Amino acid sequence: MINLVNSADTIGSLLYPRISFSADDGRGMISGESYMDDSKLFYGEIMEWLRNFDEQHPGDKFELVIKLNYFNTSTSKMLFDMLLLLSELYEQKREQITIRWFYPAGDPDLLDDINDMSEDSGIEIQVVEM
Repeated sequence: MINLVNSADTIGSLLYPRISFSADDGRGMISGESYMDDSKLFYGEIMEWLRNFDEQHPGDKFELVIKLNYFNTSTSKMLFDMLLLLSELYEQKREQITIRWFYPAGDPDLLDDINDMSEDSGIEIQVVEM
């Protein structure tokens, strides 16, 4: 299980989201805000977890919930890479991947970003206004 709850912690001027991923539940959640300059280190752990989950639990259901109020360009790239990975796993083995992305009401720019990532990655995202 990955369980980093450090969204209130700052390292320099960087702000990290809260994450929780559980193989037992087949669920992952990313919430809060993501301001780090180099998100590869932070999100790299999540990407590795997803690969390991797929290898150790082939065909198991997986749900990813994203509740990011704000994310920077570096995070956007890593989120897109994560969606590409999930799309690849979905095409190869997994029939039961659900992605629900909650976004703040009245934020059409974020909604457009989410829809673009869904279309460009080839994976369906259930978009939920909050």
